[in-house]
Amino acid sequence: MDNVIIINGMPASGKSTISTILAETFMQKGINVKIIFGDLFANISYGCKYTESEIDLKYENITSVLRNLFELNGIVIIDDFFKRKKDFENIKELISSNGLEVITVQIQCGLEERIIRDSFRYSGKRLGKEKMIEYEINYGKINGGMDCICEVNTEMNGIKESVNKIIDYIQKQVN
Repeated sequence: MDNVIIINGMPASGKSTISTILAETFMQKGINVKIIFGDLFANISYGCKYTESEIDLKYENITSVLRNLFELNGIVIIDDFFKRKKDFENIKELISSNGLEVITVQIQCGLEERIIRDSFRYSGKRLGKEKMIEYEINYGKINGGMDCICEVNTEMNGIKESVNKIIDYIQKQVN
């Protein structure tokens, strides 16, 4: 594996859209890409309260899958909304300790825009306004406080420009 890109941000900020477009862009260049969508590792209904043990299990599962991808030549993209800073840091440490480069991206987007986007989700995993506000209150500072080396604002710059900024950043790191 050449790089692991961690895409972090609040729900409906554009993480999954950006992850998918990044993967498609790299695959068009002949680069092998795998995406780990954090939502797929949750064992309970989307938008419900997670217990600490459920969150622990989610990250044990993500870590297990990630370990299996260490021999992959190419890029792994981790798309997740981290509710605990320690999970973000543990995954970064695991990647670094295996001699791989970690590129961390923070997706910014205002609450009102995320509430609007939430109502248009293709996946049907809508949180609703109350849950979006609750997440902003409970996890906004945690998410914004992650140590990311590339930040993009999908509300101000749009998805396409945000993807281009991330790709430019990655190319500068590779060269």
